Parts: sequence; C-alpha cells; structure tokens
Amino acid sequence: MKMFKQKNSMLIKEFLISELIMLQTSKIYQARNEWRKKAVERADEIREYRKTTKRHKQIIFELKKEMKNLKQQLKKGNTKKI
Repeated sequence: MKMFKQKNSMLIKEFLISELIMLQTSKIYQARNEWRKKAVERADEIREYRKTTKRHKQIIFELKKEMKNLKQQLKKGNTKKI
C-alpha cells in the first residue's frame, strides 16, 4: 500500500510538472503571437505613414514647380508690357 501511494504521488507530481510546463509554453506562444500582431500593426502604420509622406512630398514638388512656372510667366508678362 505504501509503495502504491509513493507511485501515485510520483505520478501526480509528474503530471503537475508536465501541466506547468504546458502552461508556461502556452503563455510563451501567446505572448509571442501578441508581440507579432503588434509588430505587424506597427509596420503597417509605418508603411502607411511613408506612403502618405511620399505622396505629400510629390504634391508639394508639383505645386512648387507650378508656382515657379507661374512666376516666370508673370515676369515675362511684365517685361513685355514695359
């Protein structure tokens, strides 16, 4: 009977240890998945920011170019009148 209790208690300990290990690995996987999800979201936000910044720079460049052309036309128009 004593031997049975020792074996039983060893089995219970092994079971609890294995359950603890499973719990810890589960937590690790869950934490890693959360980290990965946040990283993907952050990368998407950065990518979107870069796209809009590039688009805005292009618009600014085009507007500056148009403004330069208009100034040149204005200067040509003023010199023709004089």
